[in-house]
Amino acid sequence: MDRGLLGFAIGSVIMELTVGRWTRLLAGEWSLRDLYQPAITLAFWLVGGRGTVYLIDSARLYSQVGERHVVIDVLDMVPLSPLARHGLRIVLLLTIITAVAVIAMTVRVPHAPNSLMVAVFVGGLWNVILGTAVFILPVRGLHRQIRARKLEELARVREDIRRNRELASESGTVSFEAGGRLPGLLAF
Repeated sequence: MDRGLLGFAIGSVIMELTVGRWTRLLAGEWSLRDLYQPAITLAFWLVGGRGTVYLIDSARLYSQVGERHVVIDVLDMVPLSPLARHGLRIVLLLTIITAVAVIAMTVRVPHAPNSLMVAVFVGGLWNVILGTAVFILPVRGLHRQIRARKLEELARVREDIRRNRELASESGTVSFEAGGRLPGLLAF
């Protein structure tokens, strides 16, 4: 609930800066809208705050799954696409939410004060930051594991190249076979 109260405080500050809601309430110039708006703001920030925490936690969980529980085949990355799709879906959701919010504020308040447009801009900027984090975090652990597997594979191939190069310098059929494997290993 402390996140909800923090969200309510943030929402209250935004309402005061944009439309002077609390100043009007204290001056006695209130309406029914001025009374229900804080409840709506509390609900919005409570749900938004919990949603943000959920998105970041799920992105960190996907990162841990990608780093610890996914088997990497350096030559076949197709099985890894669900982790990337998760991030893309969340980014799409946040993009739609931001677009709807901007359109709703523009249509609902066509001549909105600059402070309200700044609040909408800050909300959209927050969604961009959140979307970037939620897109990057799920694949971060996976990228670490891919990098480690590639380094292991590179070390193995370098060892094969070194061994075949030594064999190719000798004479006989072993030398001929080793010399035939070298171009493929170098290309790999």
